[in-house]
Amino acid sequence: MAKKAKAQAVLFIVASIADLVVTLWGTAQVGYGAELNPIARDILVAGGPLGLSVFKLGGVVFVLVLLAWLSRDDRARIRWAVRLLFLLGALVAAAGAWSWLPVLISVY
Repeated sequence: MAKKAKAQAVLFIVASIADLVVTLWGTAQVGYGAELNPIARDILVAGGPLGLSVFKLGGVVFVLVLLAWLSRDDRARIRWAVRLLFLLGALVAAAGAWSWLPVLISVY
């Protein structure tokens, strides 16, 4: 994996961890009903914070393994798509963390 792709993978991982931390902290402060994502809320209700953590970790590992496998192909188009997907994944995770900003502000 090239340096740029590794940096994007690290960004994706950091953003995903930030999303999880903010989600767990926010729901601990406000309650599970504050989670706006219905899938995440159902997982929180059924499995608690550990269940959500395992689910999110599984999703991150799946995406990273899939994209690493796709990036092995030498075609430049596939490598470009892999990098774009890493970046989009990081942006989605960051948006999830960002969506908690009003909750964070209202708590303090």
